[in-house]
Amino acid sequence: LHNRWYRLTARLAVLSAIVTTAVLILPAVTMENTGYDFSGNITSVTVERQQDGQWTQSDTFTDGDTIRITIRYAIPQGIIDETQQNMHYQLPAGIALEQDETGEVYLENGRKAGTYTISRDGLISITFDENFANGEAFSGNLHFQGSITLTGLDEEEEIHFGGDGGAITVVPVEKKYSLSIGKPGVYVEDEADA
Repeated sequence: LHNRWYRLTARLAVLSAIVTTAVLILPAVTMENTGYDFSGNITSVTVERQQDGQWTQSDTFTDGDTIRITIRYAIPQGIIDETQQNMHYQLPAGIALEQDETGEVYLENGRKAGTYTISRDGLISITFDENFANGEAFSGNLHFQGSITLTGLDEEEEIHFGGDGGAITVVPVEKKYSLSIGKPGVYVEDEADA
């Protein structure tokens, strides 16, 4: 009986150690993968439509439009430092990318600060260079191309960007119907009628 209790106690101690380790490590791994959510730090979003080879800013778009988006943000002091060099933002539904995108992140003054990736499902992940992540406040922007996709069925929708990014309106493509009714036939004159 004593040996049974000893084995049970030992197993419970090992299980407790595993659970404690998981509880302490998993949140740290999750935080490392996602970083700081900067959706509340967006200062403006500019959305432009490609029209006749030119980019034109607008607040109303049609389902299927090719667009160019510029997101500007201001990160306060103490957020991006040596312990947290990543931040992310989830694009709202209705903004579609054909493929994953990568690029360089620049500050408002033109200084390169890191790199970004945008997944096809709209998750923007930014990783800042070690020599840049010093805890100071900064402003930056990134821009990319995509397209507008209605999430509902043939109804006007608003897409909100969060922070001070504002919103845009998406309208369905105007359907053009062409209806022609007729009954084809051939009239043949009967020689007897002539």
